[in-house]
Amino acid sequence: MSIFPIFTGDTKLRRLKTTTITIILALTLSQPIYAQSGIDEFNAGNYENALALWTQGLKALPDSPELNYNIGKLFEKGLGTAVDTTRATQYYLNAAKRNYAPAMFSLGVIMAKNGNYKSAAKWWLKASQGDLPEAQYNLARLYSDGVGVEPDLYKAKFWYKKAAQSAMAKYQLLSAVLDQSN
Repeated sequence: MSIFPIFTGDTKLRRLKTTTITIILALTLSQPIYAQSGIDEFNAGNYENALALWTQGLKALPDSPELNYNIGKLFEKGLGTAVDTTRATQYYLNAAKRNYAPAMFSLGVIMAKNGNYKSAAKWWLKASQGDLPEAQYNLARLYSDGVGVEPDLYKAKFWYKKAAQSAMAKYQLLSAVLDQSN
């Protein structure tokens, strides 16, 4: 049974491909210069250069969840490299170990695409607890449809409501960041 459409991030990548990664790293002041250089290369469409810069940065900061996540996203989407979900999963796991909700969400997406909804639910629950609306929505869908988890309309309603609240907070943060750049 497929629960699609779940939110996979593909639409967001097309519409806001630069905004997501830019905001993630721009808000992290401790990242060295190659992190920003990687963002610049990514925004310019030079994905191979972004991958090289972020990989270099990861040698200096192997625990950086942002760098692990960004490299994982390049491997997942095949940007600047061949699509390699195994490698993407490893980078996402490295970021998820540091409680990085976007990586947890992406792990859930990979699990769902492979039909492993029980694991997807586990990762989306962790990401949901980090107030990630995409994960909260997907988790609500799982509870609503009873896929990968026991059907539970109470939990589905709870996570749908949390997704709406988190999306509004995320929108307000994005609006504030964009207003400051004008």
